[in-house]
Amino acid sequence: MSMALPLSFTPLKDLKPYKNSWRIEVKILHSWRMFSAKSGESIELILADEEGDKMGASIRKDHMKKFANSLREGDWKIITSFGLHPCTGMFRPSHLKYKITTRYGTTINQSEKASDDQYLSFAKFDDILAGTLDKNILFDVIGQVVSSGGIEVILNRNNKETKKIVFQLRDNDDIRLSCTLWGNYADLLNKAIHEANDGMVICLLRFVKQNLYKDTRYIENAFESSILLINPQIQEMESFKSILPNDGLALTINFSGDKGHSNDQANKDDIFMIIFF
Repeated sequence: MSMALPLSFTPLKDLKPYKNSWRIEVKILHSWRMFSAKSGESIELILADEEGDKMGASIRKDHMKKFANSLREGDWKIITSFGLHPCTGMFRPSHLKYKITTRYGTTINQSEKASDDQYLSFAKFDDILAGTLDKNILFDVIGQVVSSGGIEVILNRNNKETKKIVFQLRDNDDIRLSCTLWGNYADLLNKAIHEANDGMVICLLRFVKQNLYKDTRYIENAFESSILLINPQIQEMESFKSILPNDGLALTINFSGDKGHSNDQANKDDIFMIIFF
């Protein structure tokens, strides 16, 4: 009696909720733990398939012990027998309409596939500033830090202290974009700025969101779903540096702190919103 062949892999864009016997091969781009009053603790993932499409996934609390040690960023996984739920809210990793959730019978196994592709989705600064991007979709940017305020400590809506830093990036066309980082992201960038002997700090920000304050568009991290890479040793950074304006522009630090665009209460609240729902 011949053995049944395994199901073929389905591209993320073709997943639909009418069945749960899907089989996908995906790369873990990012993972983090999250807590919500509605569903408790979970492990959140951003996955990509070989076509570069991205989808969010959630490891439910009652499945975390089973899968937590097998979810290393950069690994390729084969995932089977999972649920799909509508994903139409704010801060989604792509335009795909569904999010993967684990259920009884879900399997996550190592794949033999190997690829260094990070499946970056760079947004152009002029498109961000023009407001032409979907405000609900997270995106990636790369730029040179050209100015920065100091670390500020403010109270969030729960009256707990959190840090922020306001800074400015430029792209290879010398277009400037205002940015805000919160919490540990602010500390990481501030440390890199002060340790930059040559005054050159290149930031790759992944899965960030756009915002608007007093007619000024800017970007900021979307809680823990974002990634900050500083002077990353990847081809995309070398390509970016090679076409930067050759003007010797030095980094300017304003230690007085730029009160800027991120101090209104609505924006403070944004960093505590639930991702993907």
